[in-house]
Amino acid sequence: MLNIVSFLLLTTSPIRGAFLSLIVPGLGLKQVREDKLFLKMVALELSLFSFYVYDLKSKREIRSDYKRFAYENASAFPQTDDERYWSAVENYYNYEIYYERLLREARALYPDDPLRWESYANENSVPYRWAWKDTTSWDEFLHKREKERKIEARMKALQGFLITYHLASAIYTFVYIRNKKMKLQLKGEILPSQEKFNLRLIYRF
Repeated sequence: MLNIVSFLLLTTSPIRGAFLSLIVPGLGLKQVREDKLFLKMVALELSLFSFYVYDLKSKREIRSDYKRFAYENASAFPQTDDERYWSAVENYYNYEIYYERLLREARALYPDDPLRWESYANENSVPYRWAWKDTTSWDEFLHKREKERKIEARMKALQGFLITYHLASAIYTFVYIRNKKMKLQLKGEILPSQEKFNLRLIYRF
């Protein structure tokens, strides 16, 4: 194990470079003095991470806002983070309608055992009650929840892109260092734009 760690930390090799670039995009390129390319790749990493942090902050603010809104307009319980509860508040006008749906489920599951209906509903219901004061408030809450979901989807996309970017950086660094050692000219171009990022490898023999 110690030999592997020493190899990764002390040697100049494509494997070490790929390992370092997997952790921090472009870091492995510093061992072959490609500092400018390293800085460009890190700058893109920081930009992507900044977008993610911004979305995370926005998501927390929206969640806090709609909890407060539901408390004021539906007497909902704002201290819980139980997604089952907020999904029920979103999908049912009040607790009674929600509870009746659980009773219907119980009747369908246990048609010949009425004693199970109430216990099934109690076991599967959320612990806190709510009742929207009007449909306008309920509809506004739905829009707030939808806005949160859009941010969550964007965050997942950013997570996937960051993982892909780290992997691409590791592969790029491995190929770059290997070909440089073989005295081949490998030019890497990072082409960021507003909507996409292109990583292009050009071999010149």
